[in-house]
Amino acid sequence: MKRSITPFFNESISLRLIEESDLETTLAWRNRDDARVWFKTSSLLTLEQHQSWFYRYLNKDDDFLFVS
Repeated sequence: MKRSITPFFNESISLRLIEESDLETTLAWRNRDDARVWFKTSSLLTLEQHQSWFYRYLNKDDDFLFVS
């Protein structure tokens, strides 16, 4: 289970762990042509595939993805 990490913020930036409500936005970023080339799997992902990745991510206590 993912441990809780307090969001970080100051006058220049704010960072927090990714949440389920971020998935549509992060999928759009991930599926951009100029971003996909950097992933192990460069094919377009569906929302269902992205959600599946996210639920697996939630069970990892050594993997943290921050968004601002």
